[in-house]
Amino acid sequence: MTAQPRTTTPLPGTTSPPRHRDRAGQLSDLLTERLLDPVEVAAQAGVPGAPASEPLAWGPVSLGRGHAGLAVLCTTRANRHPGFAVAAHRHLSRAADLLGRSRRPSYGIVGEITGLAFGMEMAHRVTGGCTGALASLDRTVAQHAARLCRDIEQRPIGGMARYDAIEGLAGMGRYMLLRGDTLRAPLEEVLATLVRMAGTVSTPSGPLPGLWCDGPPSLTARVTPDVEEHGHLNLGLAHGIAGPLALLSVAFREGVRVQGQHRAASAIVSRLRRAAYTDAYGVGWADYVSREQWLRGTPVPASRRAAWCYAAPGVSRAVQLAGDAFGEPGWTELAEDSVRAVVRAPIEEWRLRDQGLCHGTAGMLTMLRFFADGPLAELVVPVRDTLVEMLLSAFDPERPFGYVVPVRGSAAGGDYPGLLEGAAGIALALDTYAGPEPRVPWEAALMVV
Repeated sequence: MTAQPRTTTPLPGTTSPPRHRDRAGQLSDLLTERLLDPVEVAAQAGVPGAPASEPLAWGPVSLGRGHAGLAVLCTTRANRHPGFAVAAHRHLSRAADLLGRSRRPSYGIVGEITGLAFGMEMAHRVTGGCTGALASLDRTVAQHAARLCRDIEQRPIGGMARYDAIEGLAGMGRYMLLRGDTLRAPLEEVLATLVRMAGTVSTPSGPLPGLWCDGPPSLTARVTPDVEEHGHLNLGLAHGIAGPLALLSVAFREGVRVQGQHRAASAIVSRLRRAAYTDAYGVGWADYVSREQWLRGTPVPASRRAAWCYAAPGVSRAVQLAGDAFGEPGWTELAEDSVRAVVRAPIEEWRLRDQGLCHGTAGMLTMLRFFADGPLAELVVPVRDTLVEMLLSAFDPERPFGYVVPVRGSAAGGDYPGLLEGAAGIALALDTYAGPEPRVPWEAALMVV
């Protein structure tokens, strides 16, 4: 389908040449065209030569890795051609049908229940549809959030999936905030629970910061015996304390407030500040803190990393949101200092895994846009242009979705259409860079708006 011509008027806070934005927009258009048909997309997702798409964890219902995320991409373009709204509806219908067959659906915002609800909310904002399905999903989201809140009250320390942005209360709360008064009461319960979690918790080995997790940060992580036995404090935006910080801040900004919200945000920022290291480029964050490291009270060293999911600038954006929402200029300065360190470091040291949103080039392009208008503009804007050039260069027209995703055990890599790590997220990042601003807040799924 043919979309309306793009504008090349300079965007506020940028000096990127129109040629960069035109090329980014054209590639985004091409990627989107390849993602319109839900049947074709599902058939081509996977690893060449391997059965189905198991190695890539293609989750057909979900927002992060399935049809709900592809629907969001189509919805952002619905004002350009009516065919995009039709494509979004087809993806959402396919996801809803498959959800009805799922025995144990996931609930997080990038998962199936809340993820599909998020995709429908984006479509509803453009077309006015999905009202009945949204009402049903809202009840399910609220019920699961209430269960998590009760579980946390009974067991203050548990897995990070109870509260994080990916699977837990932070991401579910961000969806609730989008729904306004419809989910205001359960959202306030979520916020109150996160406020309590942000305090200090008593453990057999002594007091530890709230939001402490039992066990390692992942099933595959190589950890010390201390982490294995006593758990860790996760610092990331996707799985750690920066996710609740983002929700507390955005809700406060939107006028949804509970007692102790500012105090809880202050506690989280203080913990991030305490754990931050300083290297030759400036301030940064490790992925997590062990009990031994926390009790020692010294910065946690780490090799430089840059991503949405962990480290700066994902954590930086959460801190920036908090500084702006609560009127704390010192927090804003910490966020800016950490991003300044990122862009000073060579891109080769960022440890980008792929081209996707979660831990790749598109994610960096998206995160840095929040620092491209202000005191860091002269540093950030050229780096964003370089990231676009990297995405343009990595595009392979012979691959079904334009990019190869590294897959362990496969020399050829995989073909992955998803929003979080695949082509849909890359298309959204490029489209947002190219302008104009999208009509729906798709970046809310990342906890950054």
